[in-house]
Amino acid sequence: QGGVYTCILTQDGKGIISGSSDNTLKQWDMESGKLIDTIRLPWIPRHIAHVPEQPGTIVTANGNGTLTLLDVSGV
Repeated sequence: QGGVYTCILTQDGKGIISGSSDNTLKQWDMESGKLIDTIRLPWIPRHIAHVPEQPGTIVTANGNGTLTLLDVSGV
């Protein structure tokens, strides 16, 4: 419902995680294009990246520069 600011491939390379202006992270299946899960946040995720030392964890940055670690291993 909002514009996409950022996206990354999932660590297994089979999906995409997108961050959008509607304060959500969404995981998509690349093969089917279907939405797998949605995580609602109290901020707009402007940037997202994997944390290599912690598989299943991503870091998000919002507009004021705050960084937040999120466990997306179950997503």
